[in-house]
Amino acid sequence: RDRYMGEHIDLLLIMPSSAPTQRKFAMVCASNMNRSMEAHSLLLKKGFNVASFGTGTNVKLPGRTATTPNVYEFGVPYDDIFNDLKKKDHELYTMNGVLNMLDRNRKVKTAPQRFQDAMDGMDFDVIVTFEERVFDALVDGMCCVCVYCVCVL
Repeated sequence: RDRYMGEHIDLLLIMPSSAPTQRKFAMVCASNMNRSMEAHSLLLKKGFNVASFGTGTNVKLPGRTATTPNVYEFGVPYDDIFNDLKKKDHELYTMNGVLNMLDRNRKVKTAPQRFQDAMDGMDFDVIVTFEERVFDALVDGMCCVCVYCVCVL
């Protein structure tokens, strides 16, 4: 865990033992691959009612070079991404930890989800973001929904 994520998760873990099932949590990063999924996995193991999401346009993972990322649509199963990268370069994606990360992810849920596409019917008590740009995207999206709802009411 990096220090930034650890501080946020540590705050959640000190809640009373009855709290995890009473509140619904959302963990959000850009691609629903690394930070949000690590938090999702950890909180799920501790009994929290938790979901995770990304806010980006696509899911991006490191490629062979910094300028050639592997890009997938949200909703492509972690299993499919795992198998694709394993076939492309098993050694590289094992060495850089991507296959290990995908293996963890596929044990938690089926596929990465985009927060903006899943907003209907979502009701979270706590939403945790792991980057300022993700927070901004989340707030911008929520403001649009709130303005729309206020106008309707």
